[in-house]
Amino acid sequence: PIIHLCQTFCYSAQLSVAASSTQLMTQLAVSCCREGLENPELDILGEAMQAIESLCLLVSSGAGEEPMRGINYLRRALKCVIALCTTRPEATGQFVDILGGMLVSGEQERVSLLAVCETLACLAAIKQGVLSLLVPDLCNLISGIVVKRELEPAGDGSQTEKNKPLVLLLTMLLQTLRGHAWSQEVEEAWRSGVEILDYWSKYRVARGSSRYGEHRIGQQLFCSLKENVWNEQQFYWLQSLELFSTGEQILAGENNKSLHEKLVQSGNVFERGLVALRAGSSVTKPLRSEEHTSELQS
Repeated sequence: PIIHLCQTFCYSAQLSVAASSTQLMTQLAVSCCREGLENPELDILGEAMQAIESLCLLVSSGAGEEPMRGINYLRRALKCVIALCTTRPEATGQFVDILGGMLVSGEQERVSLLAVCETLACLAAIKQGVLSLLVPDLCNLISGIVVKRELEPAGDGSQTEKNKPLVLLLTMLLQTLRGHAWSQEVEEAWRSGVEILDYWSKYRVARGSSRYGEHRIGQQLFCSLKENVWNEQQFYWLQSLELFSTGEQILAGENNKSLHEKLVQSGNVFERGLVALRAGSSVTKPLRSEEHTSELQS
């Protein structure tokens, strides 16, 4: 009875009703899948996917009785997308198509753009390469943000807050292109996007570069960041990250050096990174966990 009720109200024109019904349908579908419960007469995962798709389209169209609260319903719909795709990774492609359209149409609204970017980044983490077809759109969005930022008055709002969508767009490029050659279009969009980031946002992108194996980019960002900090501990911390990225880059590099030569050279760089990390540690602000992790890495 509950499922049939959800099937009826998932497609309501009232956003509040449709959102609540879709959430319940998604929770039921995820629970059934996790517990191995199947009903040959009802594909509950398929029903949930259709309900989420309908809710996303309803919210993005601006329809419904409560348009001013649309962002809240959008977030509820996107949470359903993540929950379902975590359970059924093969469904990510279908939702990427929907969210890709919303990504372009939501360019003018920072809050909705941020919500869609967060969801797409989650989907990219669930299934590698799922955003490949969106790379041109991501580059265009980054370039558009850069152009708009140039026209904005200086000091207009928190830069870190404003840069959140841009950080996610850059992260999605890292997730999608990891291990692949970058086109000139991507390189240009990346360079222009990174240039307008504040230091904290740039640090987040640098950590993302290291996480997704783009150590060359991480090394460049850490190198530029260490020259703009105000105390020695932060300088040595960033210097250690720069050296660790350099060491990883040596190991991953494609050249004529033997594996033994790469291991020796990278090992020396990792040791220098540990020295820098210890130099940044103090009695009041120790970096024990970071140092332990770096020792394991080297």
